[in-house]
Amino acid sequence: MVVRWAFFLLPTYLAITNVLSSTKIPTSKTYIVQINRSAKPETFGTHVEWYASVIQSVALEGDDNIDTERIMYNYETVFHGVAARLSLDEVQRLQQHPAVKAVHPESVYELHTTRSPFFLGLESADNTDVLSGNLTGHDVVVGVIDTGIWPESKSFSDRGLPPVPGHWKGTCQTGRGFDKAHCNRKIVGARMFYYGYEADVGKINERKVYKSPRDQDGHGTHVAATVAGAPVRGASLLGQAQGTARGMAPGARIAVYKVCWAGKCSTSDIIEGIDKAVKDGVDVLSLSLGAPTFAYQTDSLSIATFGAMERGVFVSCSAGNSGPNADSLANVSPWMTTVGASTVDRVFPSAVTLGTGRKITGASLYKGWKDGSLRKQYPLVYIGSNSSISDPSALCLQGSLNPKIVSGKIVICNRGLTNRVEIGQVVKDAGGIGMILANTYEHGEDLIADSHLLPAIAVGNKEGAAIKKYAMTNSHPTAALSFQGTRVGIRPSPVVAAFSSRGPNYLNLEVLKPDIVAPGVNILAAWTHSLGPSSLVTDKRIVDFNILSGTSMSCPHVSGIAALIKSRHPNWSPAAIKSAMMTTAYIHDNKYNPLADASTGAASTPYAHGAGHINPLKALNPGLIYDLGPQDYFEFLCAQISSTDMELFGNRTCHHTLASLGDLNYPALSVSFPEKGNNSAVTLHRTVTNVGKAVSNYHAVVSSFKSVVVEVEPATLHFTKKHQKLSYKVTISGKKRQTGPEFGHLIWKNKVHKISVQRLKAMSSLAEMKFAVQVEILGRVRHRNLIFLRGFCIGGDERIIVSDYMPNQSLIAHLYGQLASDCLLDWPRRISIAIGAAEGISYLHHEANPQIIHRNISASNVLLDSEFQAKVADFGVAKFVPEGVTHLTTRVKGTLGYIAPEYAMWGKVSKSCDVYSFGILLLEIISARKPIEKLPGGVKRDIVQWASPLVQKGAYELLVDPRLKGKYDCTQLKSLVIIAMRCTDSDPENRPSMIDVVALLKGGNVVTREDITVVRNMADGNEDEEFGEDGSDDTDLAPKLKKE
Repeated sequence: MVVRWAFFLLPTYLAITNVLSSTKIPTSKTYIVQINRSAKPETFGTHVEWYASVIQSVALEGDDNIDTERIMYNYETVFHGVAARLSLDEVQRLQQHPAVKAVHPESVYELHTTRSPFFLGLESADNTDVLSGNLTGHDVVVGVIDTGIWPESKSFSDRGLPPVPGHWKGTCQTGRGFDKAHCNRKIVGARMFYYGYEADVGKINERKVYKSPRDQDGHGTHVAATVAGAPVRGASLLGQAQGTARGMAPGARIAVYKVCWAGKCSTSDIIEGIDKAVKDGVDVLSLSLGAPTFAYQTDSLSIATFGAMERGVFVSCSAGNSGPNADSLANVSPWMTTVGASTVDRVFPSAVTLGTGRKITGASLYKGWKDGSLRKQYPLVYIGSNSSISDPSALCLQGSLNPKIVSGKIVICNRGLTNRVEIGQVVKDAGGIGMILANTYEHGEDLIADSHLLPAIAVGNKEGAAIKKYAMTNSHPTAALSFQGTRVGIRPSPVVAAFSSRGPNYLNLEVLKPDIVAPGVNILAAWTHSLGPSSLVTDKRIVDFNILSGTSMSCPHVSGIAALIKSRHPNWSPAAIKSAMMTTAYIHDNKYNPLADASTGAASTPYAHGAGHINPLKALNPGLIYDLGPQDYFEFLCAQISSTDMELFGNRTCHHTLASLGDLNYPALSVSFPEKGNNSAVTLHRTVTNVGKAVSNYHAVVSSFKSVVVEVEPATLHFTKKHQKLSYKVTISGKKRQTGPEFGHLIWKNKVHKISVQRLKAMSSLAEMKFAVQVEILGRVRHRNLIFLRGFCIGGDERIIVSDYMPNQSLIAHLYGQLASDCLLDWPRRISIAIGAAEGISYLHHEANPQIIHRNISASNVLLDSEFQAKVADFGVAKFVPEGVTHLTTRVKGTLGYIAPEYAMWGKVSKSCDVYSFGILLLEIISARKPIEKLPGGVKRDIVQWASPLVQKGAYELLVDPRLKGKYDCTQLKSLVIIAMRCTDSDPENRPSMIDVVALLKGGNVVTREDITVVRNMADGNEDEEFGEDGSDDTDLAPKLKKE
């Protein structure tokens, strides 16, 4: 078990000055009035009546419309008070009222938008208990505060879900295009809030806008589907990103609170949405919106989410899209989980080919006529005056392009002030036939694919500068555009998105923000039918799914994963859930280098990625957590704001338990030293709770620092029971002056896992390649019947792979190896091993993305854990299957006796070859005979040749391992034999898929003996030069088992 925290050091204190411009305040404006709930006089029957009286007491004489017109909302759960239309004079009088705690002016928040379950390790049969959302033991409801929902999407099907949980108190509000029937066991609630919006911009035109929970914008639908969408096979955007679309927690319920209209989200509507959501009974709140916070006590969203946290609701918020600028974060309150954005390992490549022949790679989701390409060279034009810096004249703003100059040409535009697809529309309207959208310096090499309405490609800053220079220096510049579909398995990934807002946390340097990063670039999820994929009015395309980017997309990933954790640990606090995510996050990409920053290409820092990239499977079992309760957060506020302002956060008492702000029990450490004084020392305190094994020991490991010395006391933690709490302190002493922030980590390690170590026997190019393939595939796949990669080592000539220790060794050891005499494999165990191995292979063939052909299925590569569960291993010769490809032609690899005849003869390998190998394996499991045996005279006979005559005679009992002594199920035996013979059919077209094999093994319909095609396996002499003398693949990895 590894528990990681990111912590960092800052050289000086940071002062932030907020300069507000004075503006003329209108006569009447929306304000959020916070009122002391406990101050209600007994003469009032309800708080609502009293709130109206408070507002009436400051109203102008003769105004009798307080309740019906002036008061828009009454807040009763996470926030107490009202939202009302008030003049400046009325506000000033209200502020003098003894029961009024604060008056907050209305503000407008923005939505944070500019292949993730598989990338996060969730899309596998290994996690069906988690992913299926079999949450009947503790139904989790996620409240989505956004633009509504498109209920007809297949992502919101309630098929297979049990009845709505009894604790749910929400409702299904109706309106245009939305009635009660649109709610179901998936969408358990839907409300809308628009008074604040209408007070600001006027009445909603109900003929043009859905004044209901129905989503016209698409943003809310996309977010809700990312959180908890049901699995939808064959999902794509116009053929791009094909696969199964599913939310992070497909079994969780969704409650929709529509607070955003035409891209505007008024705080009064947001607060009412949160207030009602918590009262309805949500467990998680997802808010993909935000604005800068200048003080906790003046931010109504911080106050409202504090109230939600008090009631046990986990709150996930987007970090904002103002990166890579420093100090650009939104939603920085420590009780919120602030989420930055990262890439996944899928891209949508396209190419710009210049007239010189130079080819430049970019990204695009354009899908137009024919193949969507301008393959011949067209004139290229750039109207800017400089190729190396951002040129305002090249932003291609509305009305800025001269049709005489750009008509019939590919236009180069700088990415900047306008929405990216809108820039393309401007080019199209001016007569341009294509566009190259070049990043400027601030966007770096961050490529975001968009569904443009004309052929258009986004390129990075460096390549964009090269293209612009070519266009400016060549007398007749030309270019061609081509589009290459979808590619997965991209390395490196993840990468922190350039647009993702950055820290440090400008309110409190002691609290690391963002907390974590999650997939937020080019995310596929459900979409509204009211708007085309580009979101432009001119886009008439109707799609079921769309691809969007932004921290709006990363936030719901964390919300959904919080729902998974909540379902597994229903009694955990919001802080415990956040801690589990942060302490198990990883900080390396799939090339095992530190996470990179897309804006610079250099290594990212905790200011960008927080604790790291979310790792949902590990977060379910973090070992240790850093817990916090409402009073802990209250004490954090007590240490920095006035007693009067503290009343805004509830009727609690300050006990002043924190020696410093840095002692908040947060799962990250951040300290700052005065500018002068190199020998300063800061001591911080933390308490961890054991949620792992009852008896466990952890020892501290601290990364090295240049300018400070870090000491942890005690350096070991000894737990004797579950839920036990132990404390420690960290002293950080300066040893020399820093020139800038310094980052590192503290890891608490224990030794609960037994591991297997595969060590490279000898260095060679072949061995190096197999090692790389093994690490690449094991790092991507997650399934209970596949070996799990724990780590690896590359150093000098050493190549080591670390995986779970298998105490029962391999299947071959029990069938006819060193453990065969122990007779540990009874009939039920053999059935279980066969099903497990089949499910692992089926996952590789049908659920992995890209799909994988193992090429070396054999009894020696099926390992057995302590419970005799099968784990398919050895991926050294495995192959990824490109999308749309049915077979590959390659050199023959594998183990003699398991290789399909078409592969041995012609080198054509397909998923059907693995099916054949599994058929051989199944016969081995039944009979305990080797796949090839030597007969007298040196003749070799394979297991199919041995079994076929017995099957033809129906003598199934003669196929069974005699060590079973007749203790087997005859019906099961017949079924297994027939399945094995089907799998080993000499014609690959007649073999079943592994999905069918799994179904048959679990009790599906089995064909009769008359349907079997008798298989004659390979003739003598089919041994390949790639095989070792023992008939096994000439692998260079010898497993050596040890305990740690």
